[in-house]
Amino acid sequence: MPRFHRPANNNMKKTLIAALVVASAAVLAPLYGPGILARAATPGGDDLDPAVKAVTSAFAIVQQNR
Repeated sequence: MPRFHRPANNNMKKTLIAALVVASAAVLAPLYGPGILARAATPGGDDLDPAVKAVTSAFAIVQQNR
């Protein structure tokens, strides 16, 4: 017996999965979006390496004493 492959069914599954992902993102975006935006807007503190801080402070001292 020959087996028939139905690629249209496979494409429909992929389209349905993509639609579900987009729909779930649209539903969850208002819930998680403001929190992500608030975290991105707040300053994270000083991310400079201590060695870079030492070099910049030494450079500032040299500039003041010129």
